Amino acid sequence: MLVRGLAPASAGSDHSPAQVLTHMKEELPKVTLDDFKLWFPYNMAAFTFVPTPIRPLTTMVMETIWQTYMSLHSNNYEHQTHGQKLA
Repeated sequence: MLVRGLAPASAGSDHSPAQVLTHMKEELPKVTLDDFKLWFPYNMAAFTFVPTPIRPLTTMVMETIWQTYMSLHSNNYEHQTHGQKLA
């Protein structure tokens, strides 16, 4: 059985449950640490210095940066696994 959509993958890529689990075990700690590195300082700065009416705009900018990072990270995974025989 192949799992679609549980691992960072573009449409049309299939990954076995074992591949998904391995990928999650390898990448989740790194992504979580990167999340803390970005969002903790941003939240400290935003709630200390950014006026409340402007905060949604600055959060939107930071969220765009974070989603871009996640997209590039996911795309990098596809390039690393491209060409490997799927179980």
